[in-house]
Amino acid sequence: DTNPDLMATTGNFKKAITDEKVDGANVNLDDIGVGGGVVARLKEQDCKVNGVNVGLPCDDLDKKFANKRAEIYFRLFEFTKNNNIEPVDGLAEQLIEIRWKFNSSGKLQIEPKEHLRLRGIESPDEVDACALCFTNEVYEEDTSEQPKHTYDKRTGYVDDSEED
Repeated sequence: DTNPDLMATTGNFKKAITDEKVDGANVNLDDIGVGGGVVARLKEQDCKVNGVNVGLPCDDLDKKFANKRAEIYFRLFEFTKNNNIEPVDGLAEQLIEIRWKFNSSGKLQIEPKEHLRLRGIESPDEVDACALCFTNEVYEEDTSEQPKHTYDKRTGYVDDSEED
């Protein structure tokens, strides 16, 4: 969907997590681009979900991947290959369309989505969703103290000073 309704998407995730009694800490969502808004809203609603930025460095200790996206795509590929899992319709086509290469540092890199679009190929949303199952993200409570803000109706200013 090129114009997703983020609040509807958020509602669908929250309903699925609630209806299926899924521990949200086991839910990994894309946290960049459009997905960032969904993750932020779910967290506002106290849903324990993991936001995953696939552009960050990989978790692999050998650092053989250019970024987390390459790492989780590779894990998905290896899992389907090693377990003789036949990808469902749509997923198989997306996996086949995506090109891999080694960058100048010798790290495995996945073809950027911009290059897919230039080749007339749509965003591999199903592969992205499946690959997120292979991340090592772990939900962590936000225990940071949030500043208290007081709005002054007379001046229109926010006072961030601590109350005694």
